[in-house]
Amino acid sequence: MEYPEHEKMQKVSERSQACGEFIEWLGGKGICLASYQVNEHGVNELFSVNDDIQKLLAEFFEIDLQLIQEEKEQMFEALRKAAQVG
Repeated sequence: MEYPEHEKMQKVSERSQACGEFIEWLGGKGICLASYQVNEHGVNELFSVNDDIQKLLAEFFEIDLQLIQEEKEQMFEALRKAAQVG
């Protein structure tokens, strides 16, 4: 059985890891990611981005985390079936 989303994730794992470490390093220096959002007065204001780093990296590298989860479940099911046979 193939797991295409896992294969895609594996291909970018080194780059993704480096990006994640860099973002964490920035955080350790007090530097955060931010984006402009319209505040309650209708004015663009800079707000800290509190999104999960893993989700941001997945989006950047075009990895579907829902598909990753589904493939994991398929892997576990295949392991359970193999254990029953053995």
